[in-house]
Amino acid sequence: MRFGLVFSMLGAVACQEASIKRVNTAPEAFITSHDDGDTVMEGSGVSVRGQVSDTDNALTDLTAAWFYNGEPVCPDSAPDETGSLACTIDFSTAGGDVALEVRDPDGAFGTARVDLAVQATDAPVVALTAPTADGIHYSDHPIALAGTVRDTEDAPGNLTVRFETAELGDLGLFVSVTADGDVAASASLEAGEHTLRMVAVDTDSKEGSDHATITVGPANAAPTCTIDAPANGDSTPEGEAVQFEATVGDANVPPNWLTVNWESDIDGPLGDSSPAADGSVSLTAAALSAATHRITLTATDEVGAVCTDSIDHTVATPPTATITLPAADAVFPHGDPVTFAATIADDEDPPTDVSLSWSSDVDGPFASGSADAEGSATASTADLSPGVHTVTLTATDTHGLVATDTVRFRLNLSPVIEAIAISPEPAHNDDTVVCSATVSDPDGGAPVIGYEWTGGVTGPALALDSSTASPLDTFVCTVTATDDDGAVSVDAATVTIANRTPSLTVTGSPTAPTPRDTLTCTASDIADPDGDPTTIEFEWTVDGVPVEGTAVSDVVSTLSGAFSTDDAVLCTVSIRDDKGGEGVASHEWGIANIPPDITGIALSPDPLFTNDTLTIAATISDADGHTVSTRYAFEVDGSVVQEGPSPSLDGTIHFDKGQTVRVTITASDSWDDTAVSSEPIAVQNSLPSAPEVRIETPSACPDDWDASADGSRCYRVFAGAVDWPTARDECAIEGGTLATVHSADDNDQLFALASGLSGTAIWLGLNDRSVEGDWVWTSGEGTDYTAWLGEAGREQPDGGTAENCAEMFHDGSSEPTWRGLWADMECDSIAHVGGYACEQEASASMQCVIAVPSTDDDGDPIAYLVDWDVDGAPFTDTETSVHTGDSVAVESIGPGETWTCTVTPNDGEDSGASSAASHTTTPTCSSLTFDGATSYVDFEKATAVGGLVGSDGITDAGSGSLEAWVYPLSSTGTLLNHSRLDLSGEHYLRVHLIDGALAVSWIDDPAPVSADGFFLLSGGSVPVGEWTHIRVEDGSGSGNTVVLINGVEVALSGVENPSGWGGGIGHAYTYLGVFVPLTGSEDHFEGHMADVYIDGLHYVHLPLDEGFGDVLRNTEDPEITAFGVSTTWEETACVEPD
Repeated sequence: MRFGLVFSMLGAVACQEASIKRVNTAPEAFITSHDDGDTVMEGSGVSVRGQVSDTDNALTDLTAAWFYNGEPVCPDSAPDETGSLACTIDFSTAGGDVALEVRDPDGAFGTARVDLAVQATDAPVVALTAPTADGIHYSDHPIALAGTVRDTEDAPGNLTVRFETAELGDLGLFVSVTADGDVAASASLEAGEHTLRMVAVDTDSKEGSDHATITVGPANAAPTCTIDAPANGDSTPEGEAVQFEATVGDANVPPNWLTVNWESDIDGPLGDSSPAADGSVSLTAAALSAATHRITLTATDEVGAVCTDSIDHTVATPPTATITLPAADAVFPHGDPVTFAATIADDEDPPTDVSLSWSSDVDGPFASGSADAEGSATASTADLSPGVHTVTLTATDTHGLVATDTVRFRLNLSPVIEAIAISPEPAHNDDTVVCSATVSDPDGGAPVIGYEWTGGVTGPALALDSSTASPLDTFVCTVTATDDDGAVSVDAATVTIANRTPSLTVTGSPTAPTPRDTLTCTASDIADPDGDPTTIEFEWTVDGVPVEGTAVSDVVSTLSGAFSTDDAVLCTVSIRDDKGGEGVASHEWGIANIPPDITGIALSPDPLFTNDTLTIAATISDADGHTVSTRYAFEVDGSVVQEGPSPSLDGTIHFDKGQTVRVTITASDSWDDTAVSSEPIAVQNSLPSAPEVRIETPSACPDDWDASADGSRCYRVFAGAVDWPTARDECAIEGGTLATVHSADDNDQLFALASGLSGTAIWLGLNDRSVEGDWVWTSGEGTDYTAWLGEAGREQPDGGTAENCAEMFHDGSSEPTWRGLWADMECDSIAHVGGYACEQEASASMQCVIAVPSTDDDGDPIAYLVDWDVDGAPFTDTETSVHTGDSVAVESIGPGETWTCTVTPNDGEDSGASSAASHTTTPTCSSLTFDGATSYVDFEKATAVGGLVGSDGITDAGSGSLEAWVYPLSSTGTLLNHSRLDLSGEHYLRVHLIDGALAVSWIDDPAPVSADGFFLLSGGSVPVGEWTHIRVEDGSGSGNTVVLINGVEVALSGVENPSGWGGGIGHAYTYLGVFVPLTGSEDHFEGHMADVYIDGLHYVHLPLDEGFGDVLRNTEDPEITAFGVSTTWEETACVEPD
């Protein structure tokens, strides 16, 4: 193999890419308006200009930044289309370092810099005196602006003064500046907050400023004003002072900012008032002219907005009024009319124009009107309340002026009889009854009381006896009350002599009856206070429902029958006299309940274990026949863990070994409960369950060696640039050989182990050093897996006789697609080699594995005792002790032995059931093995055995059979393949597996026109990894083909089921394997037997009825009856059939 061209081409590509790399040129910047050392004035805004350029980028893609004394000034910007840009800078005496930096999109930049001299100047001094921050301003009123300015270099008149706000900028006002530096202007501003700045600029362009932040309110609102007193139209007597009260306010300023004045349309201005903080104002006006005045209140705010309010007020002389009737302190009977009289006069008005009103201090106004022309006035009423009255006469003239007069008198009331009581109540015919009256005088006097009874008896008391009174007789008491003024009141009360109720006592028995008792009710102590004759009546009820009792005598009654528990039985006895008087007495029973009965308590299971469900059984009865409910309380070690209707307790939840369980049964019939407890039962220790056990025989590799995927071999990769023979010898020193690869898993494993080695490849054991093109492993065995590089133009192996040893490319290969693939190489070369792979056979020990652990219902920790025996005898690793452990060392294991491990669990108290697993080791013996490639048996020179074979092979006559023991390693493949070659062509008899199903086929090649061939599927299957006996019988001339598996015939189905094979088993060349040499052509392989062990192979050609018996496996050597063998024998482990 040659690789130089590839590396040369890769280098050329790399050179081409390097030749076209782009180099970016940084942009350039220049300051064009100033040079180093130029002078600028302090504080003035100086425009500095610059120019930028870039040979690689458009000017609009550049970004420029200005810096003054190292600090950025002016926002970053792109130059215009000519590359020009400018920045205005206010210089200070701190220095004049100006820099312009330009940057392109790739980050490359250029910088220009000048250092300017800054000449210091003095700025004007400015003071803003108006407006102030606490002033009140309106958006509809100009704001006065004022301040002062001065400058050390310039006269005030030479300064330029302006007013500006942060929001509006220069307000553009006309500003007056006096020679003394006083500044005045005015401005109108919108509502809101404004920062007003007064700026003065001198002839050097230096600025001085002062500012104030003011709040401008909305348009000014006029004040509010209201005259509160006196009311509009009120009057004041001439000569009296008038007190005026008002309230003023303003939405913009406090009330005390307002100016308030009062004025009369007749007397002119009355004076000014100063509002209080709450807006109240007052004015006292003395000696107003006698007339009706229009009084006006005016309130003015700080900017001249006005509010007015007005009332009319009259000043005049009031009238006179004198009550002439009734006389003072006169007394009149209540309800009689009372007449009032008065005289009225007024200086301005006739008496008829004066309005009059009469009012009582108790009942209020009761009359109104006016006087006659002479001034006389009268009124009358009978509707006043009793008691003392003060009546007021009010005279009101046409000016509203008032005069009053009063008179006091009393209206007398009759005495009041509030209540009359007769005692005792009730009264009987042997009592003394007393009449008692409660009397009051509304006028405060003490009335005289008189009593008179029916029949003319006077006085409050009346004595009765049976001769003068009987029950139900009626007596009247009349009461008379007279007050100090002679007023009289009369009332009466009536008493009826009451009938007294007769009485008796009732008793009942038995005291606590049950549902089946008879109840007895007895009346005694019968009496009537009035001596009237009486009658007695019994009445029975059960739960309120009347029932009939049995009268035993006038004073005894009984009731019997089936009662129910909790029935309420009532016996009521009534006694009546002839006046309708009735007495009642009763006795009540509650029918008592008979509690339920509990017997025969039993607990199960007994003994009791942790995971058991404990159940209690008992016999429960109720003598009353009531429905009984049952509850079960389960106690574990004295604590209740479950209570309810369930008679069972789950041990997995509620109890553990060593605890004691007791059950209390409570039976309830809805009236009474009966509770009975069981004897305690102890929870016993639960035995651990038997584990599931298996025996494993893991392969073992030495330290630093890795087991192959199938576990049969151990791999190790060594580093070192050595040739193939040296690598082979080094592997031998390690106790192995160069590695063999039998699967993709093996290949991947070796590739992974070689990771990180130097070079590009490692040596494998594959070589064709003996026969060119015949690639075999160092053991001499052929390949069953290859991974040759198959890239077009690089197909391996390709070295002919020069390259006879195989290497595998590892991850150091420069071609990623070659990694893990093989190539042939000179055996003495170390050009690619970074190491070599060795292998050795893996040893095996035997382990007893607990596949499924024991469980312990008590949750106890479980320990295991492991015992081994071999071929039925205890295994001892010394002469005296029985081996107990979970593994047997490899050196203790022999071929053909049956090993058994027995595992016994123990929870610390008891041992549970044991489990065992067995494993039989395979004896070492010789079996006939086919590799699926080239191994075969040649029967051409077979020697006759037992007269069964003639000079040309097996004769044609009669039937024949083919049988053997097979041990397949795959579910699909050929098990037995017999072929023969004669003059008519090639003939094959195959027994093979398709997904585990057994199939038989007979094929002629070339096939005759009649399609002489068949393919049969059997209904049976052959397991992988087990010995199975297969027999195929040819029923030539007498029956169909028969297939038996382990001696049991299976049904066949297929294209054709012929009656015989025909032609015998062998005519000229007969093979098992099968390798078929065809004359005049290349070697031809067909249907090789792959991945199968063969033993006990037997061909016969006898009539079926003669038979030949079972073919037995030979565990020492493979047995092929009737034929010699020409093949390679391989030492393998014999596997016994089930």
